[in-house]
Amino acid sequence: MKKWLKIALAGAVALGLIAQPATAEALTVQEVQDKGEIVLGTSADFPPFEWVKMVDGQETTLGADIELAQAIADELGVELVIRNSSFDSLITQVQTGKVDMVIAGMSYTPERAEQALFSDVYFTGTNYFLTNHDIAATIQSLDDVHNLRLGVQRGSIQEALLKEHVPEATDLTMIPDNGDLVQSLLTNRIDAILFDHIVATQFAAQHEGKLQIVEGVEVPNGDDGGMSIVVSNDSQELLDVINKVIGELTESGQYEAWIEEYIPQIDQIS
Repeated sequence: MKKWLKIALAGAVALGLIAQPATAEALTVQEVQDKGEIVLGTSADFPPFEWVKMVDGQETTLGADIELAQAIADELGVELVIRNSSFDSLITQVQTGKVDMVIAGMSYTPERAEQALFSDVYFTGTNYFLTNHDIAATIQSLDDVHNLRLGVQRGSIQEALLKEHVPEATDLTMIPDNGDLVQSLLTNRIDAILFDHIVATQFAAQHEGKLQIVEGVEVPNGDDGGMSIVVSNDSQELLDVINKVIGELTESGQYEAWIEEYIPQIDQIS
């Protein structure tokens, strides 16, 4: 019976009878304008780039990346619709057309580039470890972290960088949500998290006296490691508009200004 089932399944795969995830067709500017909205996929756990805050009694997604998304919507003359999801699901969502673009501090990788199109880089940072005071005092270089219980956001560029720069690490926890990562650190389930420096700074400030950044031990993003916007394959026309907006905002310094504007607005994230 099992042998027959294997043969049947193999035949079904060969004939294309087993359903595969639907792939979105190219999305044109005209199609976006005709529907009157552009749907943003994000993972709102990455302050000051995107996070959820109570504003006038309502949960509101805000941050520098949300301002960037709004600028793109304004350029297109459409409404911005925000869908918050786990970070590791975002590529699939743009692939299948559930969202029109992804802005979530996402960096280019060759694997991701096989699945979707990446915009020009709109922000480049570096990465530091966030940990408690006792452990921070023991870390002088990357050689000092491979025996620690390390945490990272699943599917993030930090996951790839950690595996590249600390290949000896034997205890690695990957969690989709950054807030949950920090809670794991606070409750001593992990020892250190690799974060973008700005994000690490915010979490350290929110938990002052408990957490701190390990200064002087950084992991650079590399040549392709800046943050980009993601759209479905073949949606080059839409990407051209996005790149135009990115160029204007980065040249004027507006994106950096948004980061500075939102840093003081970050409340305690539990």
